[in-house]
Amino acid sequence: MGLNKIPQFLLIILLSLFWAGICQAGFGVSPPWVKCEHLLQGSHFEQTISLVQSDTKTDFYATVELSSELSGIKDWIKIDKGMEFTIPGGVQQFPIKITVDVPQNAKLGEYGGYIWINGKPTKEAGTQITTMTGGTIEVALKVTDEEFSDWTLRGLGVRNLAKDEKTIKAYLRVENLGNVKARPSKVHLDVYDDNHQNLLSSGDDTELDWIPPFQTQEIIAEFPVDLEPTQQYWAEIKIYKEDELLLADQRRFNVGEIPTEEVNPAQVQKPLEESETGPLEESEAGLEFGFLKNKIFLFSLLGIVLAVGLGFGLRRIRKSV
Repeated sequence: MGLNKIPQFLLIILLSLFWAGICQAGFGVSPPWVKCEHLLQGSHFEQTISLVQSDTKTDFYATVELSSELSGIKDWIKIDKGMEFTIPGGVQQFPIKITVDVPQNAKLGEYGGYIWINGKPTKEAGTQITTMTGGTIEVALKVTDEEFSDWTLRGLGVRNLAKDEKTIKAYLRVENLGNVKARPSKVHLDVYDDNHQNLLSSGDDTELDWIPPFQTQEIIAEFPVDLEPTQQYWAEIKIYKEDELLLADQRRFNVGEIPTEEVNPAQVQKPLEESETGPLEESEAGLEFGFLKNKIFLFSLLGIVLAVGLGFGLRRIRKSV
């Protein structure tokens, strides 16, 4: 009875090792879709997709294929890297930009299908098992004749001022979700002293740049001030969508040079262009293969399980004899 159970147990272990070897040669897709429900005739839409490799030891050769459902709109869809490209070794997250250009005479209605990205490493790495692998991107588009206006805030920052500078700049990263140009209706700014007690300046900016449909851009709200140098201040910012208060936030900033020991790095804000972009796609994408990052731990664990299983099986064999 013990002899019959050993092959089953070993088979489970071997299949686990085989599965791990295949996973190391694969990649994930984040986000796994290209979706837009508010395309007008003549609209231009962009979606950035990250291909996340689980193994970056070697180059990965990829090919792109559109499903038959997309054959009628294949001329609308373009991929910046082309229909064939190579992900260089050492690159874990590889972005591709998919653009959709709707013709002026496009028929109204819904269009859907899939984009398949297939490929394999360009060479085998040691004894590692490799296989053809790929990711699937869902495409769901709707062409309409109804205008739709909406936007969301993706980032906010207030930069420090130079000693003689007289303008505070609030940096807003805005994503236009609609099919017509959009912008915040108003940005209000109150400036307080370092103790956050005395109001020193107050103002509105309603002449903000417009964001084109389906685009994400940085816009700047400017406010004239006259502040003492070598001081820290508080900025209270309110951002409005029409008459609705969308966000109220406060940021600390400096005017002029301030000794390092007096500055709390957690409170001093960088402008958006100095900070990293896309931290959610990266964090989301990073979860997909996070458990494979420590390969030594993975294979050590499987080795322990195998050793325990063999020991258990041999013990049962001895008892049966």
